[in-house]
Amino acid sequence: MTGRFSLTLTWVAFAAPCHAQMATIAVTHDHPTGLVQPGESVRIACTLSWTGAYMAARIVGDAESAPDVGIAANVGGPFGPGPLIHYGAPIAGSVRGVDVASTPAFAIPPNPAWLRSEGLEFLHFAWTAPQSAGEVTIDWTPHPGFPDALFFETGASFVPTPLPTTYIGTSLTVVPALPGGACLTVALGAAAFRRRR
Repeated sequence: MTGRFSLTLTWVAFAAPCHAQMATIAVTHDHPTGLVQPGESVRIACTLSWTGAYMAARIVGDAESAPDVGIAANVGGPFGPGPLIHYGAPIAGSVRGVDVASTPAFAIPPNPAWLRSEGLEFLHFAWTAPQSAGEVTIDWTPHPGFPDALFFETGASFVPTPLPTTYIGTSLTVVPALPGGACLTVALGAAAFRRRR
């Protein structure tokens, strides 16, 4: 009797659905001001966070710079190589063709990163600033066939479900250095008002 009651409680905890379902994919950089010089390299990260689902299941899209300038390189993420993990290809200043997915939790124990609802950094790469000055935005653009990230709602789910997903991009401003390493006065003024994203 006691064993049956314990098993029932375990199944309910594993399979009960959650509510308030929503997700966010945010693109961020690690530069302290967002003002970079030509040839300077910055780390770019794409992070998925969510509520109301057991684990992430699939993310498909591109990390796109606009204009598509600079050089993207050293693309990677938290998952090892596998048939469901494709970090895409760096093309100019963007990373295109990203498609990372997980199997259902009940089939194969998932990588713990898939459970990190507070922030799953599923993609990172180095972006090197171009020679031309100006602002460059970097956004996550979902694949047309997957406009929202997919999730397994419970540990017993077999078919992934899309959650309404909000996309937040970031931006960098390429500012050429004056001879001798002096910075442009206008750039310093902009840095005082810039909110790092």
